[in-house]
Amino acid sequence: MSATRDDPGLLEAVFSGAADAIVVVDTEGVIVAANSAAHDLLGAQDLVGGSVDEFVPEPARAAHRGYREVFAAQGSTRRMGAGHDLVARRGDGTLFPVDIALSTVEIDGAPHVVASMRDLTTLVDTREQLESSRSQLAIMEDRDRIARDLHDTVIQDIFAAGLGLKAIQATLTDPDAVQRVNSTVDQLDSAIARLRRVIFDLRVRTGEGITTTVERVVARLVAGSGVQADVQFGGPLESLTARIREHLVATIREAVANVVRHARAHHALVDVHVTDRECIVRVSDDGVGPGESAGVGFGLDNMANRAAALGGGFSFGEVDSGGSAVTWWVPLPDNQAKTRSPASKP
Repeated sequence: MSATRDDPGLLEAVFSGAADAIVVVDTEGVIVAANSAAHDLLGAQDLVGGSVDEFVPEPARAAHRGYREVFAAQGSTRRMGAGHDLVARRGDGTLFPVDIALSTVEIDGAPHVVASMRDLTTLVDTREQLESSRSQLAIMEDRDRIARDLHDTVIQDIFAAGLGLKAIQATLTDPDAVQRVNSTVDQLDSAIARLRRVIFDLRVRTGEGITTTVERVVARLVAGSGVQADVQFGGPLESLTARIREHLVATIREAVANVVRHARAHHALVDVHVTDRECIVRVSDDGVGPGESAGVGFGLDNMANRAAALGGGFSFGEVDSGGSAVTWWVPLPDNQAKTRSPASKP
C-alpha cells in the first residue's frame, strides 16, 4: 500500500531515504534515531544508543556539550556554527568539513534535537582550488604588467641612452675616450639583452605546465651556443606551488646561462625531481669545471638566496666526471621543518 499524508510510513520513508545524514538526539546527547546516510557519513555500523559527542573532534567536545544543552532548552531552527567552518569526526577518527542544520522536535513529551548533516569535502576542495587559481592568476597578471613596463619604459630608456652615447662618440677625437664609449655602449646592449631574457621568462603563457616552461627556457638559452641540453623530470610536479615554480624557473635560467657563458661545455643536463618532501633541481655540464672561482658570483648568490627564501639550500662544485653541477633544493610547503642540510645532498 502506498504511503499517504496521514500514514506514519510516509515520515519513515522520508527519514530513511533522505540524501542528507540525519540523527535525532535526546537532551543527554544520546542518538535515538539515525538514517542510513548518517551511518555512511559517520562511518559507524550502529549509531543508535551512542553519544553524538563521539563525532565531535576531541578539543571541541566540552564546549559542544554546553552548546547542545543550551540549544535543546531554547528550541529553534538554525544552522550550527553559523559563520564558522565546522569539522566532524568519523568513527575511524578522520576529520572532515561538514554543514549541520539543527531543529527541535518533541517526542513522547520530551524535547529532542534533529541534526541534518552534509559532507562539504568536495566543496571545500573546490574552494581551495579556486583560491589557488585566483592567486596564480594574480601572480601571472602582475608578472605580465612588469614585463610590459620593462619593455615599454626601461629598455627604451637604455636604448635611447645608447643612441645618445653613439652621437657623442662621433664628436670625440681621443682614442681612449672613444674606447670607453664603445665599452659603455656594449654594456648597455648586454643589459638590454638580459632584460629581454627576463621579459621572455616573465611573459605569461596561459595553461603552460612547469615542464613546458622549463623546456622552453632551456631551449632558448642554449640556442646557437653549441651546447646540447637535455631536460628530464621526475615525481609529482603538479604539487609545486606557484611560488616554488617561479623560483625554480629563475634558478634554471641562471644556471643554464652560466653553463653557456662560462663552462665551455658541449653538453648540459637539467634534472628536476619532486618527492613527497622536496623539489630538487640539478644542472650539470661537461665543461672546464668551477676552477678557483667556485662559489663566487652574483648569479650563484641569486640561486642560493632563492633557495634560502623557500627554506631550502644550494651547492655548486665540480663533479667526478669533470665539469660542474648546481644543486638546488627546497622543501614542499608541508615539510618546511624537515629541510635537510647541504651536506646530505649529492
